[in-house]
Amino acid sequence: MNKQNTAITTGVIERVTSGGQLRAVAYARVSTEDQTTGYGVRYSTKKILRHIERKGWRHVGTFCDEGISGSFEAHQREDLNKLMELAREKPKPFDIVVVNEGRAIGRTGRAFWRWVWELEDMGIYVGVVQDDYDNTTVEGRKKMRRDADYAETEWETIRQRTQGGLQEKAEEGGWVGGPPPYGYGIEDQGKKGLSRLIQCAAEVKVLRRAHELLVGFRLTMRQTAARLNAEGLFTRSGKPWSHQNLRARLMSTAVLEAVFIFRNTKVKNGRGPKLDRNGQPLYGETVRIELDPVFTPGEVADLKAAVGEPSGKSKGQAGVYPLSRRVHAQCGKHYIGGKRHKGPGRWYRCKGRQEEYAHASTCDDPQIPANELEAAVWAEVVSLLGDPDQLRVMAAEWVGMADTDQDAQRARVADLNQQVADREKAMTETLTTYARLNVPASTIKEVVTTLTGELEQLKEMRDEAQRWMDETQAAEQRANDLAALAELARTRLADMTPEEQGRILALLDVHVTVTGPMPKRQTNKGCTLTKWFAESGRLVPPPLTDEVWALVEPVVKAWEPPNHRLIDGRVVVDGILFKARTGCGWYGIEVSGDVLWKTVHTRFNRWLRAGVWDEIMKAIPNEGTLPAGMPVLPPFKIEGRMDPRILPIRHEEPTPDTSRVADGNALCVPGNHENKLGRYLKGRKVQLTHGLAETVEQLEREDERDPAFRGRVAEFIDGLVSHYVLDGGRLVVCHAGLPEKYHGRTSGRVRSHALYGETTGETDEFGLPVRYPWAEDYRGRAAVVYGHTPVPNTSWINNTICLDTGAVFGGKMTALRWPERELVDVPAERVWYEPVKPLEPEAPGGREGRPLDLDDVRGHRIVETGQMGRLAVREENAAAALEVMSRFAVDPRLLPYLPPTMAPTATSGQEGYLEHPAEAFGEYRAAGVTRVVCEEKHMGSRAVALVCKDAEAARARFGTGGVEGAAGPTGALYTRTGRPFLDDSALTEAVLGRLRAAVTGAGLWEEWGTDWVLLDAELMPWSLKARGLLRSQYAAVGAASGAVFPAATGALAAAAARGVDVGALADRQRERAADAAAFTEAYRRYCWDTEGLDGVRLAPFQVLAVQGRSLAAVPHDRQLAWLDRLVEHDPTGLLQVTRRLVVDTGDEASVRAGVDWWLEMTGRGGEGMVVKPLGALVRDGKRRLVQPGIKVRGREYLRIIYGPEYTRPDNLDRLRGRFLGHKRSLALREYALGLEALDRLAAGEPLWRVHEAVFAVLALESEPVDPRL
Repeated sequence: MNKQNTAITTGVIERVTSGGQLRAVAYARVSTEDQTTGYGVRYSTKKILRHIERKGWRHVGTFCDEGISGSFEAHQREDLNKLMELAREKPKPFDIVVVNEGRAIGRTGRAFWRWVWELEDMGIYVGVVQDDYDNTTVEGRKKMRRDADYAETEWETIRQRTQGGLQEKAEEGGWVGGPPPYGYGIEDQGKKGLSRLIQCAAEVKVLRRAHELLVGFRLTMRQTAARLNAEGLFTRSGKPWSHQNLRARLMSTAVLEAVFIFRNTKVKNGRGPKLDRNGQPLYGETVRIELDPVFTPGEVADLKAAVGEPSGKSKGQAGVYPLSRRVHAQCGKHYIGGKRHKGPGRWYRCKGRQEEYAHASTCDDPQIPANELEAAVWAEVVSLLGDPDQLRVMAAEWVGMADTDQDAQRARVADLNQQVADREKAMTETLTTYARLNVPASTIKEVVTTLTGELEQLKEMRDEAQRWMDETQAAEQRANDLAALAELARTRLADMTPEEQGRILALLDVHVTVTGPMPKRQTNKGCTLTKWFAESGRLVPPPLTDEVWALVEPVVKAWEPPNHRLIDGRVVVDGILFKARTGCGWYGIEVSGDVLWKTVHTRFNRWLRAGVWDEIMKAIPNEGTLPAGMPVLPPFKIEGRMDPRILPIRHEEPTPDTSRVADGNALCVPGNHENKLGRYLKGRKVQLTHGLAETVEQLEREDERDPAFRGRVAEFIDGLVSHYVLDGGRLVVCHAGLPEKYHGRTSGRVRSHALYGETTGETDEFGLPVRYPWAEDYRGRAAVVYGHTPVPNTSWINNTICLDTGAVFGGKMTALRWPERELVDVPAERVWYEPVKPLEPEAPGGREGRPLDLDDVRGHRIVETGQMGRLAVREENAAAALEVMSRFAVDPRLLPYLPPTMAPTATSGQEGYLEHPAEAFGEYRAAGVTRVVCEEKHMGSRAVALVCKDAEAARARFGTGGVEGAAGPTGALYTRTGRPFLDDSALTEAVLGRLRAAVTGAGLWEEWGTDWVLLDAELMPWSLKARGLLRSQYAAVGAASGAVFPAATGALAAAAARGVDVGALADRQRERAADAAAFTEAYRRYCWDTEGLDGVRLAPFQVLAVQGRSLAAVPHDRQLAWLDRLVEHDPTGLLQVTRRLVVDTGDEASVRAGVDWWLEMTGRGGEGMVVKPLGALVRDGKRRLVQPGIKVRGREYLRIIYGPEYTRPDNLDRLRGRFLGHKRSLALREYALGLEALDRLAAGEPLWRVHEAVFAVLALESEPVDPRL
């Protein structure tokens, strides 16, 4: 110890008492064992308080830990931890801590001495009631060493006896205690030495029922859990099953292998037995307890095949969420990363929102946009990592050690070393003296035993102090290493990958706590207008006054070309500002006169590119409001502490260190020319060709003005990385292109491909290498932006784009706006360098009309959707879809969408009805949908129509029709499985021609700003497509009944005339004949003769997409208004209006009107209606996707589906047990995939990306589901 501590230990209590009353706190700790024998906290506390009173000290506080093991250290005991926090306060709040007995301090040397020493370093000492000693005297410290040694020995003995008993019991096949594995119970429980595991009949019944549902009925784990809950088969604790809990029980070792492993060496979730240095259990061997099997080996194999294994595929950069489980919600749960419940992009959602089981209560904590939250938190981390001194302070706080504490540790180790040396010397002198005095051997042996025991205690104390000091020094070194890492990484913190950020956040133990609700979000974060206001810092002005317009008008007039169509510029500017103020979509802006929203949008983009918008805003005073739609986050606080563990992060390529890049204003990747210049500046031998000679000449001229400039250039080039992975993995930027397997990696091969691309090994007539078309093979999710090969015009190829449009050769300088995917270009001022060969017509791999690849669709597939996250497609279903797509479907280039199946309404309980509108209205009302639209269900077949303005438009957008100017298809008309609706292509073109004329007449080409449109419709009559089905199935039933029942009723009538009692039988036959007649009448309503297009009707009910936009989310009332105009401008009579009725689900009168409308329509032979949310794309209060439509079929129409006699009470009762869950799930999944296909189509993504979703819809149609639904 140091001199100060040595002085204190000579009698601190006496000296403190003489100067004032000593302040004491009581600390009591009892384990569970102590409590059972009656020595509880209350007993220990009374003894401590009496001791304090007897000593004349002042009691200032009591701390108690009940049921806490003595092997726990101070920070693991709740009240002792509070005591230590109080002890660290300044000035010192108390002088001594009093315990009842030494083992209350700790059962292990580590727990005992570290707590005592830490208090000593703060000038606080420990007193023990039993034996009445404290550590302020030499004799007291000797007794404390004895107690510490005894407590640890006693604890180890108890532990060995307990573990040995468990080992012996397990080896005999007995149960070692604790809850038994699921499926088993304990026989003779509570009888010492007799308890055994036997099968629990109730739990085995649940397991076997789950096996039946999974294997026999092929249900999913989630569906199986729901079915078990519905059947009242709950968990052992009586709670409903969750799919995770059920999976864990079914896949347990006890169920699959009929064995329980005691002391399993496998560590799971950080839990496992204590192991020795050889990796074996410390207190005994592993024991396998054999059990009676629940399933046979064959049943186990079937169960494993049905359940399958969790996917271990990498999520990629977009699937990495560094703040998962580090964000804490107001409900007490934590947030995890995902994109499941709320549109595209990355989100954090609260675990409390997830149903633990069906219909379980959930919280309403909002989802948080991941990119914005991570950016906010990372900004704080970057600030911290930029201050190494602060890091060291945090590390010292983590290990509870400041510089002065380390001095005390070193002094303690030195003092203990001296005590050991003194004790060894004293032993030698004592033995020598005793030997000289002829002391009896027995006495010498007793003295040696005593002295050796004290020496061993001192050595143990010294070793523990040395270990503590070594750990502290190592922690300090690791903290210094982290500070050095932060200093090294400071230049690239802003560009760390999510995985790297996650490691840094773990090192700092960062936690984020949400403290309030999410502010209202008003618009899309990616809006170009919103970004402009965010970057410029401008406020959004109010509507223009005459005075302000007088300032703006000259700017607008000066830009407008003389031959430009006259448009009210003031209306356009006000429309743009209205969008910025409200955050609405472009289509939602309010404008006056004949100016369309599309015109406002187009004019803004042109003004922005030309710099006119900047001039307009300069003319307007900077007054108004903040722009709407800026990314918003809930209020939160960031907390963390320093974990001194450090894993070095090495990077082969440092980031640039120029002022622009370092300021965060630019990112730069190198090209082959920069690489060559860098080698020249390093003194390597290179050829001064391809413009390098001119660069060297410029550098030499610059040397005269700034000799250090050349060195800065070399340093800048040397620091450039080969490529960047940006926007959460959605964007990759490099010089010459990069396949997906190289994204985010650093190696010589990666850098070479990024700089030079890939070649075929051949050279062209100009002596230049022939580029390999890598973009043609690209299948990555990330968009790749590159250059290297100059082209006159750029275009997207398989989610890649070449922006090198030859500015140096007199072409254009092209830029890409991300994430809008907007291209901006300016022409070169002049030809700066003559090209060796003419520019390539397009980037390598850019062949138009590239066919799909089999690898795009075959095998087990996972499709990422913006509305429902990841959706799986089974391999067997993909094979069936491939057969249809390959042999029967239309040209895949004209198949951008397949409509989803439609969910039936819940089964009705009303007498005589299997389906009724009341259930559909009730379902939407429960989901929070207040207004729905009821649309007439036409008596035909689902049809999708792709209509292009002309063959040239089809060729330009979809790549069909051969060479330019040649005749070709102008669209497609196909069924919901992708097959051509009409076998005659000329007839198909006639239908498309009439649709095209109607769109033109209605002026919708211009309003939509498109040259193609995709429509969802119903084509009538049903017999046009299903003639074979009608003839072989429905007509056969009608004909047979028409032939049989008249004869049967006639024979019964004759029998009755002879006096035979056949009344009941005759009545039944007459009822059956009436049912058969109703069946025949029902299907005949859907059949009529057609000749060419005469008699054919097409009823469009939704506009799906146009150029650059998916319209699937546009409200249905607006959709139907467009379609009414379409029908109005069709003079041929082909198009038919879809009748509709809007219903308020919360208004009983409105609901009753909807039911009456359905009854009237089906009563006169109509098929029924489809009930849809008026807002189209809608989510419920839990952010789950709501069914896009629910079909409610008429009572008579259902005879065609379920048979002529389905309305009989016994048949209806049986049909009411139909299972709708799978069909409704299928409808939602197909709907989400359809929306994904439309989004990808509108975004101009490559064909294989669109068909990934389209093909998945077709594959899901192969799932086993009742076709009558």
